[in-house]
Amino acid sequence: MNVPSNIKRNNVVLDAIRDTPWYYWEGTLSMRSRGDEQQSGSFYDMSPRCIEAAIKAADWFDYSHDDVSPGVKAFVTHDIGGDTGVIALDKFCRTEPHTYVSLVDPKNTGFYSAEVKRHPDQPHWKTDPSNFTVILIGDHEGKDVVFTFHPGEPAIPSTLNHRPAMQVTAVAALELGLQTLKLRH
Repeated sequence: MNVPSNIKRNNVVLDAIRDTPWYYWEGTLSMRSRGDEQQSGSFYDMSPRCIEAAIKAADWFDYSHDDVSPGVKAFVTHDIGGDTGVIALDKFCRTEPHTYVSLVDPKNTGFYSAEVKRHPDQPHWKTDPSNFTVILIGDHEGKDVVFTFHPGEPAIPSTLNHRPAMQVTAVAALELGLQTLKLRH
């Protein structure tokens, strides 16, 4: 019996969720839930449990993007939309070069990202709606696990594996090689 390709893709996603260490999965769900104290970057207006249910129920399709690292499997669904909360750091630096940003590693991956607390009165710090979600899956200790998921297109992953300070200016973050800035709500 031939299994339809969408069921195979959906099973890859479900298997990766199952094999992702629970603390990492729970942390990622919290990061994506608007209003959660751990929220950072792109988000959904849903609780962590609702996000999880939506991801598990979604129909996933193969996805390709230049910012997906080699060896990482990418899938997309149009069943879940949210808000992109990541902006280009160089663009941010044009108007806010001396704003302090935090260097964070909320998932304990060993790589740091730049993050800034969003101020509603800053129109250029706004999030944009996205009508699709991308999930990235890759090998960890011999099993495919969820690396991340988010509304909107992938961003270049951070390669910054040291933190010179808890906070640096936006320009300093750019000089450290970071390319994106996560908005924290």
